[in-house]
Amino acid sequence: MGNTPEWRVFLACPDVAAATPVAEYLTLHDCPACVFAVPPSFNLMPTAAVLVPAEFLRRAQHIWSGANVLGDLTEGELEYIVTGRLPGGVAEGHEHDDAA
Repeated sequence: MGNTPEWRVFLACPDVAAATPVAEYLTLHDCPACVFAVPPSFNLMPTAAVLVPAEFLRRAQHIWSGANVLGDLTEGELEYIVTGRLPGGVAEGHEHDDAA
């Protein structure tokens, strides 16, 4: 029958749309992964899973642990993304219309 790898669940996701980027990220980092759609049930369990070969499970955990190395964005970073200005920086001069 050949040497067929045993696949293990790496991560359960709420849906296929949430699982696909995880599988793509792992694949881009040389870890085989696939998305398996789980039929929906009445107990509100996840409806998708990211599978990896059993021998790649530790590698997948290592790769995924480094995926969020920057952590959450700070308020200042969010402000810069939204406004394009550094927080606390000097604002551009406002135009004044003096009648005099």
